[in-house]
Amino acid sequence: MDRLLETYDQHVSPVLGGNDTGRQQQKRRRHLEAWLWSRAFAPLLPLEPPTAAAIAQGDAALRQKLCNAGLSKKAGRIMVHGAFPCQCWECFVSANKRVLGKRRQLMTLRCGKRSVKVLPEYFSKLKKLHDRRGKFHQAAFLVLARYRILQVHEKGGGNQGAIPAAVFAALRDWAKPIEPIEAFASPLNTLAGQGGYHSAFGDTDGFFGSRGSFFESQIQEGVVEVNPPFDEALVLRTADVCQRRLEAAAAGKKALVFLIIIPETDWPGHRAFEESKFKKWSLSLPSGHHFYQVGNQHVNHQRTYPASRNTTVLLLASKTSFADPWDLRQKIDEAFRRP
Repeated sequence: MDRLLETYDQHVSPVLGGNDTGRQQQKRRRHLEAWLWSRAFAPLLPLEPPTAAAIAQGDAALRQKLCNAGLSKKAGRIMVHGAFPCQCWECFVSANKRVLGKRRQLMTLRCGKRSVKVLPEYFSKLKKLHDRRGKFHQAAFLVLARYRILQVHEKGGGNQGAIPAAVFAALRDWAKPIEPIEAFASPLNTLAGQGGYHSAFGDTDGFFGSRGSFFESQIQEGVVEVNPPFDEALVLRTADVCQRRLEAAAAGKKALVFLIIIPETDWPGHRAFEESKFKKWSLSLPSGHHFYQVGNQHVNHQRTYPASRNTTVLLLASKTSFADPWDLRQKIDEAFRRP
C-alpha cells in the first residue's frame, strides 16, 4: 500500500491538480480510495476477486477524473493501467520480530521494518476480544495491518466509518431481549462485541470474535444493523443478500429485521432497498446535521464527524415481534443527530 500510494502521489495526484493543501490532498486521495474499493483491494487483501464490471466501472471513473483535469482519453487510459501494475505481495508476520512500544499515546506493533499503530484503549479492546487461540500480538498485528490498508492513507478510511454508539444503543433497546448483530464491522469498531459482528476478514478477525463475512452468513432471524461501505457495487450486493434472507425468513414465518444505513444516492442498490416489499419505513438524514464515528477511530482522538452527504436509513422486516417500528424511527433519528 505504501508503494501504491507513493506511485499515485507521484504520477496521478499532480494531474488532478488543486491547491497543495492538506484538504486538497485528502480530496485527491479519496479518488484512490474509490478506485481501490471498486477493485476489492486486489491483490493487496484477501477479499473476494473483483468482478469485471466493478473493475471496468472503477477504472472508467478514475479515467474520467483525469480527463476532466485535462488529459486525453488515451493518456488517461495509459496512466490508469500503467501507474498501477498488478503485483502480488505475500503478507507475513514473524512473532519473533515483533516489538511493542509507545509514543505520543499511540502504541506501536512492529514486525521487522513495518509497524502499525493503535490507541491504548483499542489495544485493550483487542485483548478483551481475543479468544486466546494463537499468539495475541501476531493476530493483532495482522488485523491492524489489514485495516490500515483499507484505510488507504493516514487521513482516509471513510468507508470504515461506523454509526454512533447511541444509534446502536437505540436499536439494542428496541430489540430487547434480542441482541442485534452488526453486518459490517471490525474488531476495532464493533459495538456488538465478541460473536456479535460480521467483518471482512474471517481468518484473522475470527480470533477476535468475528462471525465472518456477512455475504456468507445464513441468518434466518433476529435483528441486524447493516451499514455497508458506501461503494455502489457493495450496496447493490448487500440489497440482494438482504432481500433473499427476508424472503426465506418470511417463508419460514420467522422474524428477521434489518436496519439499513446507506448513502442517499441514485444507485441501483438504494432503489432496491427503497422498493423492497419488506420496507417498514425510511428516513432521510440531511448532510451536516447527523454524525458518524471516524473510520480510523483506533488511531484518531477525534471520534465523530458530520456526514458530508445525506444518509438514508430504512427498516426492513419479514415480520416484527418487537416494539413499535415507528418508535424506533424517532429514536434513530434523534441518536444520529448527537455528535
